Amino acid sequence: MNRNYLYDDLFDLPANAARFVRTYFLRQAHRFARESDPRRDYHLTRQFDLVSWDITRLFLKEVIGMEKSRIEAIRSLGDRVAQHIALDNDRRLFQGLYRANRYVILRNLLIKASNVRLKKGQPPLLGLDEFLLVFEEGEELARTDWTLARDLVLIRVIEELHRQGWFGKQPDALQELETEDEAANLAAS
Repeated sequence: MNRNYLYDDLFDLPANAARFVRTYFLRQAHRFARESDPRRDYHLTRQFDLVSWDITRLFLKEVIGMEKSRIEAIRSLGDRVAQHIALDNDRRLFQGLYRANRYVILRNLLIKASNVRLKKGQPPLLGLDEFLLVFEEGEELARTDWTLARDLVLIRVIEELHRQGWFGKQPDALQELETEDEAANLAAS
């Protein structure tokens, strides 16, 4: 009898929402999964056409109970980040957001991208109120779920970049991430 890991993971919600989103919506493999676990073979570069904001939004609203204003702020930020990446061909920002494993790194990436835009006479990627709504509990106090917010922004960014055909023009952007993830999985084995 085969085990259904999706059903098992559903019982861990909403407490493990960040892990659920990362696994099923961002298609990131479980590093320590058994050979028989299909989640071991998930990978964004091979499955990015499965990334969907509409499904994610429904999950956030119905399962997590996230406020509508925060969901909309995350979507809006993702749209602006995707537009910036596509127009400026900013592969470094995309990869930096994907790799950001500390809050200060994420915040600095967004500040730097906003500064680049300001120097070009464009508006920043996001304002203070939106930043606080998406990533912080209060000034300089990161939300405990900041990684979830980062992943949600990435879902929207990936969906938009895919829709615009950016990954077809920048295949190395995903290939480098795949190589890193495979190396991490081998190291974990």
